[in-house]
Amino acid sequence: MITLTYPSETKEAATWEERIKTMSLPYQAHEQNDIQEPEIVDDGKHIQGVAAIETYLNGLEIFVASWYEDRCDLYEYTKGLD
Repeated sequence: MITLTYPSETKEAATWEERIKTMSLPYQAHEQNDIQEPEIVDDGKHIQGVAAIETYLNGLEIFVASWYEDRCDLYEYTKGLD
């Protein structure tokens, strides 16, 4: 599960949440004013700061898209529909 924690002045937080939702990944988001920078914790990875989170989400979107594209059952449901 992805945990996104951010200070209230983080204007990118809503966009990050939407990106994670679009990937259909489980997540929690918490506004927390006693931290200085936004952060993501995902499966033991700790990503901190706006630029690092953007980079991480970009890579995660590529990974998720390729997983759906390369899954083994991709063609099972289309056989015989040609």
